Amino acid sequence: MKNCILFLAIIFSNSVFSQITFTRSDYGIAGDKVLYAIDSPILNSIYVNWAGANQTWKFKFSQNPKRYDSAVFLSASTDPNAPGVTTNLLMRTVGNGDVYQEVTNSFLKQIQDLPKYKIFGVKLKSLNFPLTYLTTCSDSTNIITKGTLADFGISASSFPIQGVDSVRIEAKINSYSICDGWGTLTLPDSSVHNSLGVKTIITINANIFIHLIIWYPSAVLNRVEPITSYQWYEQNSKNFIANATFDTLGNITSFASKVLYVPPKKVTPQFISVSPDSAMQGQTINVSLYFKGTHFTQTTANAIQIFAYSNLNITSVQIINDTLLTASIGSNLSSSTGWNYIDVFDPIAKTYLYLNNAFKITPSPLAPKLVSISPGFGNNGQAYDATIVGTRTHFTKGSNSIQVSVNGSSIGYVSVNYFTVLNDSTINCHIVIDSNTKDTSCTVMVSNSVDGNLNLYNAFSVVNTGFNEMILTKNEPIIFPNPANVYLTISFNGFVENIAIKISDITGRTLKSFSENGEKIKLDVSDLQNGIYFVTITVNNFSSSKKIIINR
Repeated sequence: MKNCILFLAIIFSNSVFSQITFTRSDYGIAGDKVLYAIDSPILNSIYVNWAGANQTWKFKFSQNPKRYDSAVFLSASTDPNAPGVTTNLLMRTVGNGDVYQEVTNSFLKQIQDLPKYKIFGVKLKSLNFPLTYLTTCSDSTNIITKGTLADFGISASSFPIQGVDSVRIEAKINSYSICDGWGTLTLPDSSVHNSLGVKTIITINANIFIHLIIWYPSAVLNRVEPITSYQWYEQNSKNFIANATFDTLGNITSFASKVLYVPPKKVTPQFISVSPDSAMQGQTINVSLYFKGTHFTQTTANAIQIFAYSNLNITSVQIINDTLLTASIGSNLSSSTGWNYIDVFDPIAKTYLYLNNAFKITPSPLAPKLVSISPGFGNNGQAYDATIVGTRTHFTKGSNSIQVSVNGSSIGYVSVNYFTVLNDSTINCHIVIDSNTKDTSCTVMVSNSVDGNLNLYNAFSVVNTGFNEMILTKNEPIIFPNPANVYLTISFNGFVENIAIKISDITGRTLKSFSENGEKIKLDVSDLQNGIYFVTITVNNFSSSKKIIINR
């Protein structure tokens, strides 16, 4: 019966405390803060079996903290004193001045200062993720420093060798860590933790070259100095839960234990801006996407999904830090101009971060576009043959559709019954205007599989009877001669003021423009080459276009 109870106790014990794995998600994120009590315990009051599986570490002395320390996790971009780290997360402890640790998704790097060697900002890997029993981590670096004895904080009078002119130190610094134990850790507050134990040894092997004034060659000294510490980690501990440091004889000189975890203030993730936020049609640029309250360093770029209006192509997404991404954004020459939204899926917060008017496509001088429709007006209840002209378009190379959209909330409709493609830049179409359509302006849209959706806004006007009819029907201008040679005459049925006249080629490019008043207007066209042109006459915001031929 006793054996059975003992067996059950062992099974129960193993089910509560078993070997764990410490991953990046168990470590701190920006905004986390861990507080520690630091003491110098009496050696004989500590019972420790350091290495091995299923160990027991007991620090049950009555702790009398000599001081307190804090470990704060923050983005490198928010700390002006960050030691050569600009992108990754930092962990900063402040008990002995600012001491930093660089945090990535794969490893930790201690950033150490060794002032007595005049060495600062040494970065050495101390832990790899994931951490489990018997995993190791090693790193090394070579550093050379030089100066006078005073530079190294040494008094010349107290130095055992006299006549020293200068000092040069060649140091090889090695770091080796091994997770050599797992088991239960008891802290001074009697709390028990299922932990991994990690032993870290940093060895400084320094050759010290001393240049003497009195004689030559220089004297050479060698110093090997190990720095040993032991840390314990448990799942979701954010940092170590205990740390013991040792002198060269193996005695514990300092002991730090976790006393409080302060979680970060909850900040709702937000998509703030894109910079730069515009590019021309057909252009691809590199941009920065700024966020607030995100933790992108805890995930991978492949896990971040970015959605945008079909105008935009977004590629090459990279994580810079917790709140900054970079990407390439581009569009086609046929993309519509204007503002576009961008939607980013944050896999950590498991939410979509939406930014309206995030990126603007501006017109390119190389982009296809519509330039005119002639005639540019019509009466309700009527049908007209019209000519649509584009520039840099490809009407013969792709399937086309044409739509005339009535702007606003006007009753009625304007439709295109059929059309004929004449060449890459010209389409003839038959427009029908419903009799219920009131005075309004319309947008002409040609959708082409090569050029995309091309819009000509407010290009076609529907007019009814009254003053507009007097101008556009009863007073419809007569243009003669056609074909013309040197002069072109525009004749109205009565005196008309504020007449705007524009002559353009078949690509829509304006060649000549006039502002006139009168009943009969004579224009000099002697500088135009033989060919087909369009004359657009505008009076009181209503336009009429006529095709003319110059032939000499």
